Amino acid sequence: MFVVAVAAEGMAAMGSGTKRRGRALVGALVALGVMTTGCSLIDGAGESASPASSTLPPVAAGIVGTAGDTTSGPCPAHLVIQTDWFPQAEHGGTYQLIGPGGKVDPTGLTYSGPLAARYRGAHGVQDVEIRAGGAAIDDRSVLQAMAADPDIYLGYVNTDDLIATALRGQPAMGVVGTLDINPQMLMWSPARHSISAFEDLRRTEAPVLYFPGSTYMDYLVSEGYVAKDQLDDTYDGNPDRWLESKGDVLQQGFATNEPFFYSQELPGWSRPVEFFLIHWLGYENYPQVLSLPTERLDSQRDCLELLVPVMQQATVDFFADPDPALQAIVDANTAYDTFWTVTPALNQAAVKTMRQYDIASNGSDDIYGNFDDERVSRLIDIVTEVIEDRDPSVTGTIAVSDVVTNEFIDPTISLAPLPAPGAAALGS
Repeated sequence: MFVVAVAAEGMAAMGSGTKRRGRALVGALVALGVMTTGCSLIDGAGESASPASSTLPPVAAGIVGTAGDTTSGPCPAHLVIQTDWFPQAEHGGTYQLIGPGGKVDPTGLTYSGPLAARYRGAHGVQDVEIRAGGAAIDDRSVLQAMAADPDIYLGYVNTDDLIATALRGQPAMGVVGTLDINPQMLMWSPARHSISAFEDLRRTEAPVLYFPGSTYMDYLVSEGYVAKDQLDDTYDGNPDRWLESKGDVLQQGFATNEPFFYSQELPGWSRPVEFFLIHWLGYENYPQVLSLPTERLDSQRDCLELLVPVMQQATVDFFADPDPALQAIVDANTAYDTFWTVTPALNQAAVKTMRQYDIASNGSDDIYGNFDDERVSRLIDIVTEVIEDRDPSVTGTIAVSDVVTNEFIDPTISLAPLPAPGAAALGS
């Protein structure tokens, strides 16, 4: 089984200066080493990875036209996308949409600009507005923000949230994924706990700190990975308990944030941490799915048929040449001047590790951004059981088609594989 260890040694070159998020977040995963003990959980996770090619692949045929094609179409001319947090590398595909001339509004916490020329077409989108989420919208959910403002066309929503809202009679539909694996994790100090198998989490008998209401924690208890008497839902993102116990706790977080922060920047710690991705334990939640209220779906089909392939292609292009979008992300955060900051080095590390650990990948096929129906069905079963146990008044069943759809996905759009280790040297 994989245990991912993030060590302080060698990390300084990546730079510091990021600040820890105090709420659920997705940031930039920095995982330096993988210790294998027993069986493999994900293919290729232990392999080294080279940066993606800096050359953009050709745009998929039929997706875009010329600049003159953008004057009209079924999509809104001003496309508004609500993200789930402040700008970060995981939003790169969306920032990729905006070409040169993007502008920051530090008051509204938005980044806007003309649609890049390569993505213009018969859809009719002329410019894009990207809104920060999380604390930027008073910690409301993206779906709440969309319900309050119909100008928001698409929003970032996790699949388990789509399932939960559908069960409660407020359905929303995911139309394209931005990442294949959720970086949510449980972490521990290897100096205090020797953990190499999932069941070792329970055997530590250590408190498990997590945000209240987290559906995945009910699942971990039901699977026997943690014991009910270990649960402590008072965690609010503050590292005090971790420091006071000298790491003698298990703690929720995101592999894209806390491992780097704890090993490099946290005063009083700056030592290695290790973690399991919750995905590896069987809670296979698609994160940051671009979604819209289901009631809008029928009226927006003509737009989505043209726009979803553009979103797929923009994300693929981002990973081929991430620097322009990453710079926009740094510029936006600098202008916003909040507690949340990112550095260029951290952004670069995020891109590399999202590829290396399949957080950004084609999943079970050669298509980027689509959904595996069987995987979603398994998650529906898990979330439904948790929700019904919490609230017996919630009854009924939902299908995969109530949560996500591949209707608008272009199956020809794929994320290129990483070069094999040593390929550059062999070809030189």
